[in-house]
Amino acid sequence: MGKLKNVLLVLTMTVMCLVLYYVAVIFIDINKLVKEEPANSALETEESTDESKEPGTENPGEENTDDGNQENNNEISIVVFGENFVHDSVINSGKQSDGTYNYDFLFDNLRMYAEEADIAAIYQSTIIGGNDLGIKGYPNFNTPAEMMDAIKKAGFDVALMASNHTNDVGTNAIKNCISMWKEAGIMSLGINSTKEEADTIQIMEVKGVKIAMLNYTAGMNKPIENADDKYMVNYLTKDKVVADITKAEELADYVIVFPYWVSEYTHATTDNQKALAKAMTEAGADLIVGASSHFIGEIENIEADNGNKAMCYYSIGNFCSSFNYADAMVGGIARVTLKLDNDTITLDEEKTGLMPIITHYTHTAGSGDANILGVYPKWSYTTEMAAGHGIITRGGVQFSMEIIDKIISENIKEENLLSQ
Repeated sequence: MGKLKNVLLVLTMTVMCLVLYYVAVIFIDINKLVKEEPANSALETEESTDESKEPGTENPGEENTDDGNQENNNEISIVVFGENFVHDSVINSGKQSDGTYNYDFLFDNLRMYAEEADIAAIYQSTIIGGNDLGIKGYPNFNTPAEMMDAIKKAGFDVALMASNHTNDVGTNAIKNCISMWKEAGIMSLGINSTKEEADTIQIMEVKGVKIAMLNYTAGMNKPIENADDKYMVNYLTKDKVVADITKAEELADYVIVFPYWVSEYTHATTDNQKALAKAMTEAGADLIVGASSHFIGEIENIEADNGNKAMCYYSIGNFCSSFNYADAMVGGIARVTLKLDNDTITLDEEKTGLMPIITHYTHTAGSGDANILGVYPKWSYTTEMAAGHGIITRGGVQFSMEIIDKIISENIKEENLLSQ
């Protein structure tokens, strides 16, 4: 019996030694693999992080640093591009050899501002009603559907569609436009497919902050004749906008109004616009960004009689167009930064203002068309480019860097100007 115990003891010790030996071998091999192949390991980690991990599955105790900048969680950035006014020359500048259209080039020099913003909006002043209704420029516009593709690729979240050209090709075009924006995943404002939509306040939530956005036009070149269809476009009247802002103020933390309201081809602000902007502020608007004059205009900090405050851009001019006015070539991007501190939302004035941009086109003598080459931030636009602008030969208009600087300095205060 004692001998049997000794045999069992020897066998047990032998098995334990073998197990320890193989564990050690495996550990050494794994350690060697890790040391010899760091590049492959890193690649696999990046791929699994980007593709296999679902949003919102981070451990609650871990800091989410996807944007690489924790400070971004304490602020909301908003950009609004001026009017994308698609004349025939703009249409033709995007035409490809196979008859299709591509407008990505219009955004190439500015897309980083839309991509990096928490909310990026653009005034699409000419309706995108579907190519089957006929592509048209002035005077009854119908912009190619490919413009919508370019806007989506550039990173925009919101399309501002209420303008004097909204009904240029009829209500079917408006319905088509709404449907295409929805399919593209972009919020369209100012136009409605149902009465219920017209009565709904559009809200986008960013970093826990509910931001309401409202868009109106002061009129249309072709009014909607059928009274039952008038809900399809938001008209700018004091009673309507004040009622909507009051409703929005109850539903959201921050209210932005986009009025298409300023008289064309002027930098000036009218008394009526001043009064309406003050009424909007008193009702609860926090930010007002206007357009329709095709020229940049005044920026004002408004304080209403009830103590409410709002920043108002009366006109941010054009994003892109082929007008023969020097002032129409100098547009702007409204850039707004909101600071978040617990339940308080304030304007970061140092990061808020207007960034001037220039539409650049060339022109061949004897041709009526302009060839749009792109839209550039003022800081990257050169004296040589200004001297060679097609507006000089096409429209007989003086254009230079000095003229650009004068247009900007006479209409935008230095404290409201942003560069990069």
